[in-house]
Amino acid sequence: MLFWLLALVVTAIACAALYYAGAGRRTSAPVVIEEPAELAHLKLQLREIESDAALGRLEAAEAVAARGEVAREVMRVKAQSTASPGNTPARLLVGVA
Repeated sequence: MLFWLLALVVTAIACAALYYAGAGRRTSAPVVIEEPAELAHLKLQLREIESDAALGRLEAAEAVAARGEVAREVMRVKAQSTASPGNTPARLLVGVA
């Protein structure tokens, strides 16, 4: 009988510890909104285009065309991210938790 009582107490303590740890994370977790990785990649491409144009690796017309292409991709990514805000990883993670 003593064994079962101790097993019950240890189980209750373990469950309480897990509940406390899980509940604390939900309320104290900061909301971080990050830009999509694709958008960060496009910004890096734009910096590389600027760098190549400054060093003379790209002609002025080529640099303008490349900037325009990157700008179209940025607009596409932004439109895609605003059209479906429910598919962001943070929202999916909150849905799982």
